[in-house]
Amino acid sequence: MAELDGIVFEDALRRVLREELARVLPGYLPAPDRRLPVFLVACHAYSLSSWWTCGELIADARRDRRADLLQCIDRITGSADPARSLGRFLQRHVDADVGGLRLEHAARVWRVVSTVSNR
Repeated sequence: MAELDGIVFEDALRRVLREELARVLPGYLPAPDRRLPVFLVACHAYSLSSWWTCGELIADARRDRRADLLQCIDRITGSADPARSLGRFLQRHVDADVGGLRLEHAARVWRVVSTVSNR
């Protein structure tokens, strides 16, 4: 992937396409993946907005015996290589904002942050 100063070209292009489709086609919304909200909740509860690689997240969840998070990851990856499959899945949902949680990506790390204000 082409990368400049931590910005991956494909991520930026994907984001622009989503925004353009939403602008040109009122009511355009990509079909939601039902696995994403469950993963975001479990991941945020575990990682508390810190950055992680897919391999680190999986290894830490196994070490800490986080069945909820591991179950979400298993639903996403199936029998394939977990870290690689999870990365591909997350790549399709960069900047997704679901139920007050947003998936963020920078270089090779990910995090889930809350978008709800604490006011």
